[in-house]
Amino acid sequence: EKIVESAKTQGERALTEKQEKVNIEIDKCYQRAEKFSEYNDLTQMLQYCKDVASLQKRLTEIQEQIVQINKEEGLFKWTPTTYPQLDQIHDMAEPYQKLFSTVLKWQKA
Repeated sequence: EKIVESAKTQGERALTEKQEKVNIEIDKCYQRAEKFSEYNDLTQMLQYCKDVASLQKRLTEIQEQIVQINKEEGLFKWTPTTYPQLDQIHDMAEPYQKLFSTVLKWQKA
């Protein structure tokens, strides 16, 4: 029984570490999204589009990690953790993606 309890404790600790890492990644993404408002060099539109796409890809990867975390939380009978900031970051980035891609298309026209 001690072995089972020890394994459970280790699993819970590992899950808590995963949650903390996801929160750190979400904070980094939020900071990246906030910087889009400073992007104002018309000669850098292609790079700006790539930056937004990179952020959106990272958000998708984080969402996949969250799905796995929530499954593990269920195994420990924990309440699934929600990450509302993820949707907020997506909503912050979307207008910039549209703006940057529109300007890029206009420049190529």
